[in-house]
Amino acid sequence: LIDEFAGAGKVDLVLSYGGPYATLVISDLLGLPDDVRNRFRRLLEGAVPVRMGATHEEMMKNPLVDLGKDLFKLIVKRRIAAHPVVRPFAGLFGARQDILAELAQARFPDGGKPSLVDITALSAFLFAAGQDTTNRLLAACFKVIATRPDVQQALRDDPSRIPNFIEEALRLDGAVKSGGRICRKSTALGGVPIKAGTVMMYSPLAANRDPRRFENPDEFILDRPKIKEHVAFGRGAHTCIGAPLARREVAVSIEHLLARMGNRGFPVVALSGELSQTERTHALQALRDGRARVCIATDVAARGIDLPGLELVIHADLPGSPETL
Repeated sequence: LIDEFAGAGKVDLVLSYGGPYATLVISDLLGLPDDVRNRFRRLLEGAVPVRMGATHEEMMKNPLVDLGKDLFKLIVKRRIAAHPVVRPFAGLFGARQDILAELAQARFPDGGKPSLVDITALSAFLFAAGQDTTNRLLAACFKVIATRPDVQQALRDDPSRIPNFIEEALRLDGAVKSGGRICRKSTALGGVPIKAGTVMMYSPLAANRDPRRFENPDEFILDRPKIKEHVAFGRGAHTCIGAPLARREVAVSIEHLLARMGNRGFPVVALSGELSQTERTHALQALRDGRARVCIATDVAARGIDLPGLELVIHADLPGSPETL
């Protein structure tokens, strides 16, 4: 993926790297063939999550609908190929031993089979859950890298610090800012009575900035003690099952992007434009027009370093492609 934009001199981090990277990783995990992987990449390129309260017509325009149709066909083939009568001829159905095949052959504890629709929905959900949130985390990380040259240099000098860097980025600006819940029975929380049936909003972002738990909670501190005590990925039974994959995806991306975007120890990621201190989206802190633009190696010529300039654009999840400065 980096080869696709390294020679062009600029890249939209979210559209051209983060989204495709997450899509291809999940496709590989499921064992999808190359033609399907490429089709899914085209389908999800620049996709914007469907808004809450969307109409049926709007829902049907969701690229996950077409993606689900393709997955349904693949799951049907894998289930047929696993039948004892057909198994000797499984190769004719393109049978493979992969996660998708395991899902197609899965059974409930009582021996019953999940419906093909349920399996398809679960498989499609991996793309919905694993692409958008990982992409947001990657953008949040590079926002810090762009605005904190000291942190950027520390990561270049010692890539082993990248995992802790990601944890602090998760705490300060995790991908999931809030969520909804319905109170099942009357209770009290923090001295506030909550009646059964009350619709509530919870905020991991607020919990992760609790000064009783984190000293100077609004500051990014690379070597913060007990950094993994944040709840960006939930906790206990509600821990995100994709957390290890997301952490690994972003760690590998940061290490390789920094390695490819500079050498000789010079920081080459810098922010172009002013970040608004008041306007936030649920994706990331943005410029007043809803986009944050980052330029890489814009001052290379002044340093006398023989490096290609690379302009990086980080944008919020708004419709349309951002215009580059």
